[in-house]
Amino acid sequence: EREREREVTATAIAMDVVRSGWLVKRSHRRGRFGAHNWQARFFVLQPHRLAYWESEQQYFDSQQPNATAKPKRVIDVSSIVAIEGVRDDAFDKPNIFQVVHGDGVLYACCSSNPLQQEWANIIRRQCIRRGNDMHRFYHPGVFTGKLWTCCSIRKPESIGCKQTFDYTDMRMEGAEARECLDTLQLQNQTAHTVPTESQLMAQLRAIVEAALSQAEKHNPDPVFPDPTWQTKVLAGGCVCVLLVFETAAAHLCYGTVVNLQWWFALTVFLVIFGSPP
Repeated sequence: EREREREVTATAIAMDVVRSGWLVKRSHRRGRFGAHNWQARFFVLQPHRLAYWESEQQYFDSQQPNATAKPKRVIDVSSIVAIEGVRDDAFDKPNIFQVVHGDGVLYACCSSNPLQQEWANIIRRQCIRRGNDMHRFYHPGVFTGKLWTCCSIRKPESIGCKQTFDYTDMRMEGAEARECLDTLQLQNQTAHTVPTESQLMAQLRAIVEAALSQAEKHNPDPVFPDPTWQTKVLAGGCVCVLLVFETAAAHLCYGTVVNLQWWFALTVFLVIFGSPP
């Protein structure tokens, strides 16, 4: 039973996770000897946040009911303004990307360059989907406390010396996705729209005219001199009117789709088989 609960919980968690995995991050605080440490952490990217835990098990435990475990750090995706690579000589490590956000910069090291690009692009897409105002420049180096290693600028708040990633394609992808979603929603609304009164009357008129056309084939006199016949035709039309509006009301209450072909068949039945001998 416990194993089943873990599987269900893991499935629910996975539905909300965009990307997860191990990365080696640079500590945002200096160590005992004034240097920044590098530590392996389990990262989890969700639509609204980027967080990391000391272990994968700790993350799963934190998702259980009444859990007290919390991530080591949480970065709100809406606060991210740049996701860029870092030069290898900045930390003497390859495959590092930086996440610039409202509270500082997160430096994370990947095991390979493709993995670095994958993480960077996935985070970028989440930022674009949330409509973040991304920076146009960044520093590919690191600030040593005196200057930036990439451009020797001495101001730590400098906006950057290199142009950031071009988000044009991602924004177009996002716009196309939103357009497709809007189209699907419009089609769905149109498919479940109740016809207006004028539309119902037009459909009814077409049904009655079709019924009369069918009746002419079975009655030798196209003028319909028999008053009993006219009465039956009018009765059939009235029944059809009631059925059409009843069907529209059912659609409003229960979402039933209007199908006038059945009422056409009923009208034809009343006209043809209810005709006088």
